[in-house]
Amino acid sequence: MLHGSGTAYSKAADIYETVLAKLCKPNASIVLDDRLSSITKFKKLWSNKVTPVYHGIDTELYRPINKKKSLIDKLSIENSSFIILSTSSLESVKSIDLAIKSFKLFVDASDSKNSYLLIAGRGPLKESLINLSKELKVGNKVKFLGGLSIGEIIEYLSISDVVIATSLYSTMNRSVQEAMACEKPVIAFDSGTTRNLIKHMENGLLAKSDDIDNFVDNIILLYNNEELRTKIGINAKKTILTKRNWDKQIKTELNVYREY
Repeated sequence: MLHGSGTAYSKAADIYETVLAKLCKPNASIVLDDRLSSITKFKKLWSNKVTPVYHGIDTELYRPINKKKSLIDKLSIENSSFIILSTSSLESVKSIDLAIKSFKLFVDASDSKNSYLLIAGRGPLKESLINLSKELKVGNKVKFLGGLSIGEIIEYLSISDVVIATSLYSTMNRSVQEAMACEKPVIAFDSGTTRNLIKHMENGLLAKSDDIDNFVDNIILLYNNEELRTKIGINAKKTILTKRNWDKQIKTELNVYREY
């Protein structure tokens, strides 16, 4: 089990991973990754002993549920609010600062008075992110939810209009695909292998990599078009059911074990 890459974490992590891979050559390997670069690296090191797999989503658990209106009351916001949700951990690789900055630009550009950004997750950057939201004068519109259970995440997904993924390196993580399974339109940066799963304007929206203005344009587009949000959400769920369902991943892994 190796974790780390030169782009997402650090050069040191990448070197450490590569050295381990060279020292411990397996009879077979299952590489779970959302970036082509890591799969390419392992194939170069281990040739045909690599079987790539992708996150499998439990679609019986992650599915659309009725809007949990009690959460809206708990948050002390209006029922008609436009809610943007981030469910990534508060670590540097997830670039949650871009979520706050893009939200500020969106509020200014749309002149929206009833929009909120909900940030779920825990991590070492929480305090600095809270301070950033205050500096940008959106502290009253950005709510930090802390670490949530799976059930709580599904409930918060039920009240969200849009889910955003702001990492520039790890955009196809489970949280993105769980949101898609719950029929939510996702906006992500077009980096890594994101476009292998998300097709722009079909089952999600892709912003140009590291282009925050384009990211904001996509938020505004969904803010102004409820019908488009619904259509993309429905297509997103269909995509997960066909391409990222749990059974598909398990069968791929079991085939490797059976072969040996």
